[in-house]
Amino acid sequence: MTHKHNFIFKTVTCLIMASAIFVLTSFVLPDTNVVEAKQLSCISYETPAPSNDTEVEDAAIEKAKASPQVEKESVDVNTPAIPYTEDDLDLLARLITAEMGASWVSDEMQLYVGSVVINRMNHELFPDTLYDVIYAKGQYSPTWNGAINNAPDERTIENARQLLEHGSVLPENVVFQANFPQGDGTYYEYYDEVLGTTTYFCYLSN
Repeated sequence: MTHKHNFIFKTVTCLIMASAIFVLTSFVLPDTNVVEAKQLSCISYETPAPSNDTEVEDAAIEKAKASPQVEKESVDVNTPAIPYTEDDLDLLARLITAEMGASWVSDEMQLYVGSVVINRMNHELFPDTLYDVIYAKGQYSPTWNGAINNAPDERTIENARQLLEHGSVLPENVVFQANFPQGDGTYYEYYDEVLGTTTYFCYLSN
């Protein structure tokens, strides 16, 4: 082989080796951009684990404490419908006893008698106190015939207390109770079969 041929052979050999190295490098060392893309695609985005029940409850409590508090209006459920004293209770019970105190008379009729007194206290045509309503001139005969002094029994006292605590059981315009009709009409008529008497509970239209 001549010196010229030897030079060509070495040159070709070098080119072949360079090509081989290039090809091998392209497989072994991947493109940097591809590697970075693959690395990005492998990044995991972790979702925060849900808090346990205790943490949730604590957060709710803290939020409630931070919220403005609205004060609830206190209501005294024991406040009577009509402010009264023990003397008022005794007086009303005595009037009911004088008017409807017989043992055969129902609780309903006793409540009706007392309700007329309560309604009068709240009506513009009558006094506004229990005593003044009962002792108004010419209104309740027990106040001048002495029957108001009869002691009431426990049943009548409790019926009087119910009226003072809870109010009238009659419509507010029923302001008359007598043995004859009056006012603008009769709301209820009670006939006592034992005594043979009739009591009228009457009302005013205005």
